[in-house]
Amino acid sequence: MSGLIRVGTSGWQYRDWAHDFYADSPSRTWLRIYAERLDSIEVNRTFYREVRPGTVETWKRETPLGFGFSLKAHRYLTHVK
Repeated sequence: MSGLIRVGTSGWQYRDWAHDFYADSPSRTWLRIYAERLDSIEVNRTFYREVRPGTVETWKRETPLGFGFSLKAHRYLTHVK
């Protein structure tokens, strides 16, 4: 994918965005709405704790094919070791 530029943010669960970005939609729909507007995201959650495979499967189902996820390495690997 040489030359591919993706646009995204570091997360999607920001209460401050509830009104303007998500139009007061339920938080369970935020990832789907986010993925309709941007094509990638950095997942900060993986930095703080393990994510269950079922959670990742849900993220995949809620986003279109080709949507990009950048998972942060856990802090144990990057800051403790």
